[in-house]
Amino acid sequence: MKISIPALTTRVHLVWMQRTARERVLLGACAAALTITLILQCLWLPAQEGSAALSQQIPQLQQQLAVMREQARTAAYLAPQVHSPAPQGAALQGALQSSLAAQGWIGATVAVLGPSVHLSVPRTSFASWSAWLIKVQRLDKIRLDTARVTALEPPGQVTIEAVFSRQP
Repeated sequence: MKISIPALTTRVHLVWMQRTARERVLLGACAAALTITLILQCLWLPAQEGSAALSQQIPQLQQQLAVMREQARTAAYLAPQVHSPAPQGAALQGALQSSLAAQGWIGATVAVLGPSVHLSVPRTSFASWSAWLIKVQRLDKIRLDTARVTALEPPGQVTIEAVFSRQP
């Protein structure tokens, strides 16, 4: 049995018209109450519960965002160091020589000894040596294997014999 839409609406209209005015008002009120209940249950309450759950998560999400931003800053700072390989051999010697020239140490010598590089600085201040050592370890990715520092006159002046290699 196939019923078309116009036939169905006609049938519903006939059933509706057979009801008394009081029954129609009561059925209309029930339909309105049922519609409001369904809207509340299916649309309004889930949306309100979801909104409350999201409101409770905001502080935790803000903290996670702050951690991610700090990690992004750290990653941006470390990215250039990761992508360039650490120098070794002649490249390590060249990196040290250019750094020594920039430092202005006259008479400093650099010699390759296998995988390591030997550095000799005849006279410098210990403070400038320390600052240079920190900078070259961070920027050129090399490490100090051994060092012999000898004090000179006046105080604060030293000679340095050091052996460097690339960081693993």
